[in-house]
Amino acid sequence: MPINKCLVCNKVSISTLSDVLFKKPICSSCFEKFKVILEKSSLEGKELLCLYKYEGIGKDLLYQFKGENDIKLKEVFTYMFQKFLKNKYKGYVFYCAPSSLKSDQKRGFNHVEEIALTLSKRVYKPFFKKVDWKQSDKKGKERERIEDVIGFDGRNDKKVVLIDDVMTTGSTLKSCLRHLSTNIDCKVLVIFKNCR
Repeated sequence: MPINKCLVCNKVSISTLSDVLFKKPICSSCFEKFKVILEKSSLEGKELLCLYKYEGIGKDLLYQFKGENDIKLKEVFTYMFQKFLKNKYKGYVFYCAPSSLKSDQKRGFNHVEEIALTLSKRVYKPFFKKVDWKQSDKKGKERERIEDVIGFDGRNDKKVVLIDDVMTTGSTLKSCLRHLSTNIDCKVLVIFKNCR
């Protein structure tokens, strides 16, 4: 009989064939602790979808993933919506919002890229930070300076999903969107919305 182990609570359970085939990384009990919002709105005229509120277990697990380099947790953030998201973004290329190169090198991976790879093999990092600048360390108006910090390599796909792990003010995503051609079909996916 196949067994499954939750990456969050480590509880072992008897798996259904579906759990085994699709490598269920989180048990239902742990997933229920996430603050699911599935909020659809717009950002700079582009469709925006936010999956969760940035609080509680979700916030803690994202820190464990990014801050403690627990790469196996990448599966947890999209698993329950994978089928829906893969279908919704079929034929799209994923562009990752930029991350601090220094942080990526320290942890050994780009966290946004790893999450995106759970949804598609067509994942790119065309945006970059011109200087080492961490927006989460900034306050209010200072955060808006991100516009001057983000560069773009000129990649030009026709159907794009811009993905980021956390959105607070939307400044990073807005800056990325301004780099893209207005002639493309672009959607925005945010894993966590910081509802301050």
